[in-house]
Order: sequence, then C-alpha cells, then structure tokens
Amino acid sequence: MIMNKTQQQIIFVLEKLTPRFKERSIPIGWILSDIKKSQFGIEQELDILEKQGFVEFQKVNNSIIGIYLKREGSEAYLAYAQNQNK
Repeated sequence: MIMNKTQQQIIFVLEKLTPRFKERSIPIGWILSDIKKSQFGIEQELDILEKQGFVEFQKVNNSIIGIYLKREGSEAYLAYAQNQNK
C-alpha cells in the first residue's frame, strides 16, 4: 500500500513513541506536535491507516481510546484521550 506523507509521518511517530512509552498513555497531542500538523484531518488519516491494516483502534462506545501499531508483530499499545482530539 502507498501512504501519503501525513500517513507516513503518523506511522513514524507511532514507531518512535512505541518503545519508549509501551506502558504509558500517549496523548494524541504529542503525535500531532511531532508530525507538525493541525488537528484537522488527523482522524481521516488514522481511519485510512486502519483500513490498510497498519493500525488498529481500541474503541469504547464508538470512541477511540487507543491505538495498536500493527507492524512487525508489535503489540505495543498507545492510548490517548478522545477529548484531546476535539
């Protein structure tokens, strides 16, 4: 699958944060600041990455509460607060 630049940046940031913060919650704001992108449109990019099989969302009542990065058998869990994405 071909990823656009924003999607590549998201995956890069998730890969970078995963080893350091495996047991800790990752706010979505950290990801946004690392990819230097406004909050507008980030959910669209994450949805595309999910459909392509790069990430998997953990949802509660249709609200995303976490992200699993699905690369090379990684089970690392990155959580973020839904309200920080509004």
